[in-house]
Amino acid sequence: MRRRMIDPEFFVDSKLGELSIELRLLFIGTWIYADDEGYYQEDYKKMKVVLFPYDSKFDIEKGMQTLIDKGFIERYNEDNKFYHKVKNFNNYQKISHPTPSKISTILANSIVFESPQESSPQVNISKAKLSKAKLSKDKENDMLSFWNYYVLKIGKRLTLNDDRKKLILKKLEDFSLEDMKKVVDNFVADGWYISKNRVDLVYCIGVRKKVDNFEHWLNWKPTQKDFIDEKPVKLNF
Repeated sequence: MRRRMIDPEFFVDSKLGELSIELRLLFIGTWIYADDEGYYQEDYKKMKVVLFPYDSKFDIEKGMQTLIDKGFIERYNEDNKFYHKVKNFNNYQKISHPTPSKISTILANSIVFESPQESSPQVNISKAKLSKAKLSKDKENDMLSFWNYYVLKIGKRLTLNDDRKKLILKKLEDFSLEDMKKVVDNFVADGWYISKNRVDLVYCIGVRKKVDNFEHWLNWKPTQKDFIDEKPVKLNF
């Protein structure tokens, strides 16, 4: 654990004020538990012993999930290991001589696995908490592999929120990862949606206005108009 300071503004922050006293204390505890850049590896049993040794009834995993859902903590997955980052850590702590984070190096090319929920009304999937679902490691790895492939192909940095996770997992029940990637390739090859910045996952594999975009892109074939007809350059001598 590390010594940290608490700014008086913490106690009058309206967003923090929506949390219970226990969760506010837990959030302060993450600053102590994290390294000097706000990172730490997910280990709820260890965290419970360090931060709440006298509170056996406190559900620290449930508390941390709330902090993640509310946007105070970001959760990452790298090589099947989970890490957390205190969002805007530098806003809460001013460290004179910080020790460089080893975890930030590990996560240099990682995508946020879990962060605040975002509304996505086009996705008609159950709103049950994904964290309560019993996912196999293979299915979870396929989901992350697809997501990393998708954001790499579209060239945009998007958040893997609950709705997007559920949409990916729903498709993985009926289609292979290879089929999923083929859909992304066709979606990108068409180019029109990306040119219009319509890159939300629903345009690629979701259902919108009763159109199954996944089936469309899975069976999509380029037409003549999709190719650029380059005219020969006329040289003037």
